[in-house]
Amino acid sequence: MEDRIDPKDVGELKISTEAIAVIASTAALQVDGVSALATGRIEDFTERVGMKNPGKGLRLDIKNNTVSLDVHIIVKFGFRIPDVARAIQKAIKNAIEEMTDMHVLAVNVLVQDVDFSGVQDLQKAAIEP
Repeated sequence: MEDRIDPKDVGELKISTEAIAVIASTAALQVDGVSALATGRIEDFTERVGMKNPGKGLRLDIKNNTVSLDVHIIVKFGFRIPDVARAIQKAIKNAIEEMTDMHVLAVNVLVQDVDFSGVQDLQKAAIEP
């Protein structure tokens, strides 16, 4: 016979902001059409001096087991931005809710740039003999 343990009898579960950030960034980067998460000046500086930043490109607000977040992205050229944004929203919401039992109130996607690097590589290949 299996004993049921009430979590309140054993202790408390806390999930760090960093853990939520890792879940969200991983989910976003798996979406087709996302080149990278965009960073600001402070984030760029911390990466240059060797500090790890799991919240790169994210701003999270966690209150009462509810998460709202802003995701700053760079989209690959040729992808429909509204489709990519909706896919990011769905992927992040599903990942956080499934892994943490927290409720995701909002996933705001902010497109910071478009990545043309794939296009430039194709152009170079077409020019070279």
